[in-house]
Amino acid sequence: MTTRDGAVRDRHTRGLPVRELPIRDRSVPDRSVPIPVAAPTAASPRWLTIVMRCDRWGSYWFVAVGFFFAPLLILLAPWSIAVAVAWTLISLSGLWLGVLGIFMAVGLARVLRAGEEIPEEYWWSLLGKPPPSQR
Repeated sequence: MTTRDGAVRDRHTRGLPVRELPIRDRSVPDRSVPIPVAAPTAASPRWLTIVMRCDRWGSYWFVAVGFFFAPLLILLAPWSIAVAVAWTLISLSGLWLGVLGIFMAVGLARVLRAGEEIPEEYWWSLLGKPPPSQR
């Protein structure tokens, strides 16, 4: 919707004219932490970061979907095939998280065996937060 003065208003701008929307202040430092894409140490396998990121997001989804699984089974109870498909999907998801956990344990064991330690900043970056010392 356009007003008499030519400013565009819509539901996404909450009724404010577009030219009056607040602009992010560039003088304030950005507190976001880049997602790690490289291996944390020289001895760690290249795939360890990918496995750890997949395990993190997979666990989030597994727990979140778990809250809806019981009501879903109640809704699907009249159809035994649908219940079997639902149980198969949740079982395969759990198996996938277990395989990721095994890969993560193997990768971390290789780092420890090399005598290296993964820095604290790396662990916090997996969570998308700066370390407490930098907050």
